[in-house]
Amino acid sequence: MTDVTPTPDANGTIVARADFAYRWRVYVLSLMLIVFGLWCVRDGFFQWPDLNRRNQQIIDAGGTPTVASKSETDIRLNRWLGIVLPAIGAITLLLRMYRSRGAYVLSGNTLTVPGSPPVDLDRIESIDKTRWDRKGIAVVEFRTDDGSTRTLKLEDMIYDRAATDEIVDRLERHLAPAPTQSAPDLAGA
Repeated sequence: MTDVTPTPDANGTIVARADFAYRWRVYVLSLMLIVFGLWCVRDGFFQWPDLNRRNQQIIDAGGTPTVASKSETDIRLNRWLGIVLPAIGAITLLLRMYRSRGAYVLSGNTLTVPGSPPVDLDRIESIDKTRWDRKGIAVVEFRTDDGSTRTLKLEDMIYDRAATDEIVDRLERHLAPAPTQSAPDLAGA
């Protein structure tokens, strides 16, 4: 994550792309689940049943095995982990990559967020920042063309933090009421 202030382009456009650190963590977690799952496949389907067969042959020949046999529960657990963990790793990778696709773009008076139609800033009704300080999540509520209300989320952990923070700041400034002009004092005239 970068905490560098984003520099809008000449048109004032701010782009918050997927955060590299977020994606890197996803890659590592998914890889760990897949590798550990494949290790369990090796043990549960090949190594441990073969070890138990060799130990049984040694026992049948009147000897004592040097390595203890594995229980059927151990073998079944490793088989189960060998099937489930790679699937979880692959699903985690796909879902997290889908979640961090595209970019948040604030261009002029239009906010574009992946998975949502472009939103004109004048259609935004509110920003819920109850989870902003702790989790970096802002929920933006807006009106659609047909008059219904929808929401979209801006998350500064998944997308470039500085650019996402600047987009949220601009949305807040846009929603802030304009300062009222006080009427000239006519009493002294």
